[in-house]
Amino acid sequence: MKITITATVIILVLSASTAMCEKNLSQNQEWFSGYSNTLSGNKFQYHSPIPTVNSALLVRALNENQVAEWETDKVPVDFQGESIKFIWMFAIDVNPNPKKFRLYVNNEEYFLFENPLSTQKMEWKVPGKNGAELFFKATLIDRHDDLQGFAVLKIPAENLVAGKRVKIKVVGEPAGSHAWYMTFRFPITESVSIKSPPVLLPEKDGDYQPLIIDFIHIGDPLKIIISSKNSKNVISQLEFGINRFELLIPAVDREKQIDVLFEIEETKPFTQKVIPKRVRKMEIYILPHSHTDIGYTDIQTEVERQHVQFIDQALGIIDSTATYPAGAQYKWNIEVSWALDAYLTNQPSEKRERLITAIKEGHIGIEGLYNNVLSGLCRPEELLRLFNYSVNCSEKYGLPKIESAMISDVPGYTWGIVGAMSQAGIKYFSPAPNYFDRIGTILATWEDKPFYWLGPSSKDKVLVWIPFFGYGLSHTLGCKMTENFVFEFMDKLEEKEYPYDLTYLRWSGLRDNWGPEPQISEFIKRWNTKYASPKFFISTTPEVFRKFEGRYGDQLPIVQGDWTPYWEDGAASSAKETAINRASSERLVQAEALWAMLNPAAYPKNEFYEAWKNVLMYSEHTWGADVSVTAPESKKTRELWEIKQAFAFDAEEQSLKLIEKAFEQGNLRPSEIDVFNTNSWKRTDLVYVPTNLSKAGDKVTDQNGNPVPCQRLSNGELVFVVKNIPPFAAKRYKITPGEIHRWDSKTKIEGTQLDNGIVTVKLDKTTGNICEVYAEGIKINLVDLKSDEQLNGYLFLPGKDLANIRKAGKAKIKIKENGPLVVSLMVESDAPGCNKLNREIKLIDGFDRVDIINTIDKKRAELKPNLGNWDFARSNGKEGLHFAYPFNVPDGIMRIDIPFAVMRPETDQIPSACKNWFSVQRWIDISNEKFGVTWANADAPMVEVGEISGNILGNLGEQKKLDYWRSKVEPTQKFYSWVMNNHWHTNYRAYQEGFVTFSYSIRPHKKYNAVEVTRFGISFSQPLIVAPAKGEPVLPSLLRVEPEAVIVTSLKPSEDGKAWMVRLFNAGGSPETVELNWRNQKSDTMYFSNLLEKKGTGENFSAQDIAINLTYARKIANWFAFGTSVKYISSQIWHTSANAIALDVGVSINTVFFSPDGSRKNGLKIGMSISNYGSPTEKKSHGRIP
Repeated sequence: MKITITATVIILVLSASTAMCEKNLSQNQEWFSGYSNTLSGNKFQYHSPIPTVNSALLVRALNENQVAEWETDKVPVDFQGESIKFIWMFAIDVNPNPKKFRLYVNNEEYFLFENPLSTQKMEWKVPGKNGAELFFKATLIDRHDDLQGFAVLKIPAENLVAGKRVKIKVVGEPAGSHAWYMTFRFPITESVSIKSPPVLLPEKDGDYQPLIIDFIHIGDPLKIIISSKNSKNVISQLEFGINRFELLIPAVDREKQIDVLFEIEETKPFTQKVIPKRVRKMEIYILPHSHTDIGYTDIQTEVERQHVQFIDQALGIIDSTATYPAGAQYKWNIEVSWALDAYLTNQPSEKRERLITAIKEGHIGIEGLYNNVLSGLCRPEELLRLFNYSVNCSEKYGLPKIESAMISDVPGYTWGIVGAMSQAGIKYFSPAPNYFDRIGTILATWEDKPFYWLGPSSKDKVLVWIPFFGYGLSHTLGCKMTENFVFEFMDKLEEKEYPYDLTYLRWSGLRDNWGPEPQISEFIKRWNTKYASPKFFISTTPEVFRKFEGRYGDQLPIVQGDWTPYWEDGAASSAKETAINRASSERLVQAEALWAMLNPAAYPKNEFYEAWKNVLMYSEHTWGADVSVTAPESKKTRELWEIKQAFAFDAEEQSLKLIEKAFEQGNLRPSEIDVFNTNSWKRTDLVYVPTNLSKAGDKVTDQNGNPVPCQRLSNGELVFVVKNIPPFAAKRYKITPGEIHRWDSKTKIEGTQLDNGIVTVKLDKTTGNICEVYAEGIKINLVDLKSDEQLNGYLFLPGKDLANIRKAGKAKIKIKENGPLVVSLMVESDAPGCNKLNREIKLIDGFDRVDIINTIDKKRAELKPNLGNWDFARSNGKEGLHFAYPFNVPDGIMRIDIPFAVMRPETDQIPSACKNWFSVQRWIDISNEKFGVTWANADAPMVEVGEISGNILGNLGEQKKLDYWRSKVEPTQKFYSWVMNNHWHTNYRAYQEGFVTFSYSIRPHKKYNAVEVTRFGISFSQPLIVAPAKGEPVLPSLLRVEPEAVIVTSLKPSEDGKAWMVRLFNAGGSPETVELNWRNQKSDTMYFSNLLEKKGTGENFSAQDIAINLTYARKIANWFAFGTSVKYISSQIWHTSANAIALDVGVSINTVFFSPDGSRKNGLKIGMSISNYGSPTEKKSHGRIP
């Protein structure tokens, strides 16, 4: 018998304490390695009976192309035996519908074998040609309940050629099945390895550490004795296959070499040296939860039912493990509050009480975020609404304060979410991204590297900690925690010099939307009984984060910048619905302001809650089915998309109805309209009056009878200019028959050039792109003519090779609107990927901007020709649609608007942030020291900076390479609006079709002014609102805020209808004294508020602080009057950032307005909350609100 001790790596992660040796123990040469090298086949990463071996050749019973071929060791020239045995490691799918596989020897078919039906039979033999035998001996039921072990091919020597390798080939039957067989790419010889994992076992005479010895034995059983000085000796038997022994040695206090003696019958004893390391004691916290995909695995309604059931299941396991040792007692983390909402809304009272009790007792943890959101898509207010449910639920039921937020699967998060979390009182952030798919360098950079993430204000921060393998560890382990994994994990921590003595792991079952698993409690109970270190503890998120922060909070690095997200690109696979949802979010902010202006006491909070919920549900990361690309026309794909799409459509309908409902009071005044300004600054803009509201005529006059510049457009709409509408106020206009007002209009069209006396725009006659932009006071063309592209040029990229970019065809340019108020040119083109492309370029008399309306009639993308072809889903039929914006602003700095912050690419991004694409809120500005350009976008959130870099397709092998992702963004004045793609291989849409519109506006300006830029972006996304006039004209401004740098981002009635809640944003670059002026209201006391709209502390605050809570209260007269504006608060708000800070200022004034009994106690209460956002600061200033 031949037994060779070889240098075999046995543990996935090696340390200095791994020892290997090679020694000839016998001369029997009957056995040879059945694998030496690969000839062809699908290489696949998969676990095996030997932990370090994870590469295999995979064959499925799909089609005739499913083949794996390899070679064995050479047949010895001097071989004397009758038959030779070749051995290799195999794995096979246990399948109730077995499929056939054929094994060929030197291209001659020898065997036909099938998948086993169950794991009951661990050994079986298959007879073959010429007396050959194929023997399978399974030594492991793997984490997916399939079989792994050793295959032995016994074949007569006369059928082989001496000195040659044998070719072995396995072919699956073409059954369209995923049933599989694997051969591991690892030569098998008799070998031994010794490993000293960093764990400790308690013994009566002290702690011991184990030496783990893995011995591959080929042949009959043999007795073995393993020993070392002061060890607890092993006396056992070597069995065929992989053998594992545990030799306990006293725990060492330093590295030192020891000898391990092996005594095997029929062989000469031998020793092997090993150097164990000192083991430090560790704690590992396990966070059980279910990754909440609202869809994907099942239809959304079924997923909701499942997650409600998961809570009941968790409560049952909590009860059944209540008597277990403390660390093994089960706990459950409700990953997002959407599941909590579903449970508390739909379950009977006794179940709700049981859950509430478990939360109060710490057995169930609740988290801050409403869902696993694509935060880069969120409008600023959306980020705050993400936490409303959890914060209010905690208050309503007397639950522990929400301190943590989980997010799973999603890689990357917008910077403003730090401020939103701090505003909600959240201190701990547990992001656990996907562990392999389109994650860039996030895990490589931040896995097991906790840090404080500092918000834009430089004061608000959250503790961020990504666990090992993100949220998917239990998926890879088949939801079976094992000693072997713990050894590997501890080695991994040692290898990367993990400096802390505690860590945590997520535990989310076998797949997404998987329920609680009691086995983890059983494992921890066994482990903690056997081992002294590491010790395991089942935990909630805040529990482990609090413990960790208490030990190491003062040692953690602080990181500041945008964690630019990765998965938002998928929203461009449904561009129409994404644009609708963006508009709905802005419209809800405007609707809330209207209710505050018109009827705060009747504020329909439930209707607003449902509308905001739909907005948030569309921004949630689950777009559709797992088979959305591999089976785009399947019933599952269609049903899941219909529900996802409905979130956007319902939010649109609800937001429109809420605006309409705000105008219900009063008698209709025919032929009159009101124009509302829902912003905090004076607005002058063009308004569009639909045909049904402008039937009376084409003449427009204001309240005083003065004519107003207007024009009837070619589509029947009436447009006119409203000037200087006060903040949070309205003006009334009358539409009558008669000639329109004539004025000295500066608009004109000359060929393909538009001019309004302020801005001149010229289109290229061939392409229809913008080739010239000149503006008053700026002497150069703002289009970069050195670029091979022009402004608003259409670019279509099939696949990922930039050499294949295609442009729109020859343009047909015609006049669409010919003044006097609006002039525009319509550019019609044939374009790849489209049935038709229309681009309207527009100027307005007296306005310093260029409006652009691009309308695509999209063709359906190429679909996968046959089911089950993941390669096609990942790489074929892919397309990206872009509009180019190369600006000529020499040395211009690019600034991108993100929620409650401004971000400069590269400069304001943290390590691992996505640089292939960026999520934009409302604007991008490019400015040098003298002039610049602001580009506003309403509909399409994704841009690429400097180059088309949104060409990362779904090839997992490529995109898992760290250098496959863009690592640096050089200074540039060019970007691309990335409006559509179908790049994903799952979840997102495989195609989209029909008409979709993308609106932009370009405003040249002098030196960069953050306030002007911010107002311009908001104005473009929140247009003036036109409504039929009712009752008396609307009173003057409800609220005025001074100075102009401070902007109200939200004005709404409180949830109880007795307060006004105001959020302020300091868009300027210096400290400001803020004055809030309300209609006829004076007050003299102020205190802070928060997301709960409760009183705060009234303590000192820094304008850099987040969640500064302020409320204002006073005694007033026994009536509430709207009228003259009276200043009632003046406070110094310090702002030392070069960019923006937000303040969310809350005021509470008790009045008799809307009081049923005439008392202030039951009357309208005016309220406001303060919070703070901003960009990095260089110095700190503090002030106090009096």
